[in-house]
Amino acid sequence: MPEVYTGATALPMWTLYLAVVVGGVAGATYAARRGFDVIGVLTLSITAGLGGLLLRDILLARGPIVLRDTTFIWSATAAAVLGFFFAGYIARFDRALLALEALAMGLLATVGTDSALRAGLGGLSAIAVGTIVATAGPLFRDILGGDAPQLLRPGVFLGIIALGGSILYVALDAWTKQALLSQILVILTVFGTRLAALRLDLETRSAEDVSDRVWSYWGRKDRGNA
Repeated sequence: MPEVYTGATALPMWTLYLAVVVGGVAGATYAARRGFDVIGVLTLSITAGLGGLLLRDILLARGPIVLRDTTFIWSATAAAVLGFFFAGYIARFDRALLALEALAMGLLATVGTDSALRAGLGGLSAIAVGTIVATAGPLFRDILGGDAPQLLRPGVFLGIIALGGSILYVALDAWTKQALLSQILVILTVFGTRLAALRLDLETRSAEDVSDRVWSYWGRKDRGNA
């Protein structure tokens, strides 16, 4: 009898709640510092906190499983309260908040990838789901806040780390056959890589147009053959 997908992963449920709270606090703090009202703060908190998990459920076509557990919603709401009333205080600990966001990214990358594998998707599809789940929260937050998404702009590694973490999870899961061990290793790798990128100022670059170089090369080649 085939395994029934329930949305569960090998990670304890409290780690998912932690990811929601961390993403929610980041979204709420962002909104409060920009002068949004209480509805705006609540919206960005819930969107940033639950966005990745909601997309996971949509992509796997199993219904909004995350909404059946009201603890997720209460966690995002609590994060909104923290962000609304203590945005200035939280902003003093930007480094700590970035570290928590890195932890949430690693966690969500493994959750999304593991959920896709448990739903019967192949490795490539699971990598795509894991990457989307890990980056959805910050992406939604920036869009609703009226900013160009950091995910799509040159800057400190974000999408690359989420993609790398998802690929690593698929490889480790196939090799070790131990989901929990694979998740722990991926979370540590993503967390360490994100913090190292921040400390070393490693950033992605803007797209480079090489059209002129290509045409120049072929032009010289054609002249040489003439």
